[in-house]
Amino acid sequence: MDSFKTISDDGIRMPSTILVAAYTRVSTDSDDQRKSFDAQAEYYQSFCDNKDNLMLHKVYCDIGSGTNSQRKEFLEMIYDAGVDYTYVGHKNYEFKASPTREPIINLIIVKDTSRMSRDSQIGMKLAKELRKKKVFILFENSGFSTMDSEWELRLGLLFQFSEEESRNLSKRVRWGKQRRLKDYNPSRIPYGFERNEDKEIVIVPDEAKIVKEIFERIEYEGTHRIMQDLNVRGIPTKMGKNWSMDKVNRIVRNTIYYGTAIKNRYTRYSITDAERTIRDERDWHLIEGAVEAIVTKETYELANAAIAKRVQPVKNDGKKVGKNVSIDDRYLIKIYCGQCGSAFCRHSNYKMISGKKTKVYLYMCSTRKKQSTKVCNQKGISETVLDNMLSRSETLPVLSMFEAYAVYKKIHKQLNEAQNAINQIKDELQSEINKLTSVNDVLIQKIVEVTMPAVRERLEIDFQSNKTTIGEKHQMIGRLNLQRIELLHELVNAKYDVIKRYSKDVQSGKVQKLDVIDKIIVTGDDKVEFEYRLPSFLEEIKQINSVLINTEYTIDESLANIKSSRATYHRYEYKQSVYMDKMKTEIDEHYYSKD
Repeated sequence: MDSFKTISDDGIRMPSTILVAAYTRVSTDSDDQRKSFDAQAEYYQSFCDNKDNLMLHKVYCDIGSGTNSQRKEFLEMIYDAGVDYTYVGHKNYEFKASPTREPIINLIIVKDTSRMSRDSQIGMKLAKELRKKKVFILFENSGFSTMDSEWELRLGLLFQFSEEESRNLSKRVRWGKQRRLKDYNPSRIPYGFERNEDKEIVIVPDEAKIVKEIFERIEYEGTHRIMQDLNVRGIPTKMGKNWSMDKVNRIVRNTIYYGTAIKNRYTRYSITDAERTIRDERDWHLIEGAVEAIVTKETYELANAAIAKRVQPVKNDGKKVGKNVSIDDRYLIKIYCGQCGSAFCRHSNYKMISGKKTKVYLYMCSTRKKQSTKVCNQKGISETVLDNMLSRSETLPVLSMFEAYAVYKKIHKQLNEAQNAINQIKDELQSEINKLTSVNDVLIQKIVEVTMPAVRERLEIDFQSNKTTIGEKHQMIGRLNLQRIELLHELVNAKYDVIKRYSKDVQSGKVQKLDVIDKIIVTGDDKVEFEYRLPSFLEEIKQINSVLINTEYTIDESLANIKSSRATYHRYEYKQSVYMDKMKTEIDEHYYSKD
């Protein structure tokens, strides 16, 4: 009888007698599932009996699938391991090692990572908190424990594999949904419709009149005015509540009102995700004639065209801002209020300058404009003042190439270390495959030679089990995509070239100041701050961290910041400079870019 090791690879010592907690899960409380639990309990008892220093404390078992189980037994096990938990909503918990309670177990055995958590970040956090209490986890399927060296990297990769399996399950679920796309059977009936006694979707005449009114008025009135009018008239929504601008907007944008339903519009990245993302339009499934039309398709298109004219899309992370956006607004989406953080909007006015009526522009806080000075009393600023301050400002910030090179070398070092660790894991997996292949060669010979059916059946089961494990490990090797690491090396090299080119262009005068200004902040103390958007390694570091998530090779994003300068100009002193030719400039030597 052999022993289970009592010292982790990083030197943490366990008691001479290790108390074991096994965690399992059954789908229902039926007799068959109770037999399954009994069999698992017997297995774990046998596992501990075969190690002279293991003692089974308890088998914790929850009833329910991984996505709907309340996991009461799991939480009890974590509590027994000396870790406190706090419910944070959406069936998620925050775990933290108790500063006062000692664990009554030393080792947790689970089948795979999904038994601990389907969220890799939560699972890694829990494993770290358990290690603080000297409690380790053994994952049966992979034969790996948090006592091993490089445990963080390995566990992070195991969680990635588990999440990929979850995504594959989502694909199979979506395939089932594809078969039902031809039927329009919404979970919530849109405003203007209802189900009759035969479960058919039919028009509600009174609500249909409101729908037609909205489509007609939207061509010359805004959603805010329509919303106010409907609420004043006491006309409720489908849920009996007041109208909002968003509800009016949804009426106008819903194709169901000219009879066409759209299915397969949204998706979830994983079956366990709560948030939905919109699909590419080519993947949508249109069901024409799904219901009787309330408005014509022409009316629908005219109404949406009217909205598009009022709100134009601009390049700001895909968001739509402002109405009647002017293409000659140089400071669009650049000026922000230093008091409330809202964006400034531009207004035009006419003034008599030198006896001539002249059009001038003023920028003011959008919150002050909408909600009065009681909410925000930040003063506005004219476009002329901004132009002059920009022209009188100091030269553009020059990045420290010495620091940029240091960051560049640090990132490559991390990538090389991660690459070496992945190669090591790949070699270990291949070694395990070779061992199992050798075992199967022996099993094949025994299967041929043995004459007893019961023995042959057992040997065949072992052979198939090893064959399945070999296939799984081959898949793991396939997912250890070293080409992604090599691509990240190339991306970092490319960004370093961009930084060098930017520094060179600044010195030669090719870069304009407004091109690299990210924000212009008008503060309450009569100051204007220019914040520059400079090239950095931030985007590359984010991509590296997404590949190496939950490993020790992730990179602190603050490393991306390369020193430059930040300039603050006093507006009231600038006004004096028209006469005194004086402007006060404050330079912050340690300004970090906001790229």
